[in-house]
Amino acid sequence: MTFTDMNDWIGSRYLREMAAIDNLSSVVRQCIEEGVQLEYELLLEQDEFIINHDAKVIRTPSPPPRPEPIETSQPDVFTIVQLGKLYSHFKGVAPNGMILNKAFIEVLADTAALDAGADALPDMWINISYNQLVELADLLSGESEYIDWRKFLLLAAFPWQQPTTEELLLARSAFQQ
Repeated sequence: MTFTDMNDWIGSRYLREMAAIDNLSSVVRQCIEEGVQLEYELLLEQDEFIINHDAKVIRTPSPPPRPEPIETSQPDVFTIVQLGKLYSHFKGVAPNGMILNKAFIEVLADTAALDAGADALPDMWINISYNQLVELADLLSGESEYIDWRKFLLLAAFPWQQPTTEELLLARSAFQQ
């Protein structure tokens, strides 16, 4: 009796394992015939065939890259490229960030004079007079002989839009959540 029970148990186990293998092979065959990749993990555990929907076997496609931002030039606002060029000029003349008033005026005057289609300055700055540059230098330097050109670049880049009270409240509530 024990031998018969064990033989029946082994036989039924064998049949369940073969059925699980048949189920696995039919899923794989179907994917091959349809030309579709297996999306989820297929498992054979003892006599069970399992499709694990928690584990993907193919990589989820990456989202498309964001397009490069397009910055339109405005006659009175510095673009990022223009600010970068001015930064390079000032960094070459005064790497520590402090520049003499006269040198500051000369850098801006030379940049305006040599612009000639290079788009190094906004349109309104190309025709700036020497006297206007002197006034600007006096405003930036105050009582000193030196100008912090980094502060000038920050001020030149300032046409950022100031947030409204409603936008500030929305930002605050978003951070609190």
